[in-house]
Amino acid sequence: MVSVGYLTAGVLGAIAGWLVTIAPALLVLPLLRIAASGGNHPWLRLALQAVVLASAGLPLSAAVPLGLNALTGPVTVAIAVLTGILMLMTKLDMLWIIIGAALTILTLFSIALLLAV
Repeated sequence: MVSVGYLTAGVLGAIAGWLVTIAPALLVLPLLRIAASGGNHPWLRLALQAVVLASAGLPLSAAVPLGLNALTGPVTVAIAVLTGILMLMTKLDMLWIIIGAALTILTLFSIALLLAV
């Protein structure tokens, strides 16, 4: 977020990106302290839910455009779909999925280079 802010609005944009990144974490600390001291008010639960949703939404809002830019052809789409299936259906370690995807891309790229020559 900081680099995107810097590229779009300079130093002020970088500061704004940094504040957006750390705001949920800074907001949740006082809310958790109030909740731990026995405050069981409906507004407190709603505030905690809002902070949790914001914390989940920020990475998602950054990941979706990156993912769409990464899906440039049928091979990358197939790798993304297969990765999603493997992550949901197996307990395969993520390292092996990444290595498999990298080897697949390298192999297909090598084949394309050989055919182009």
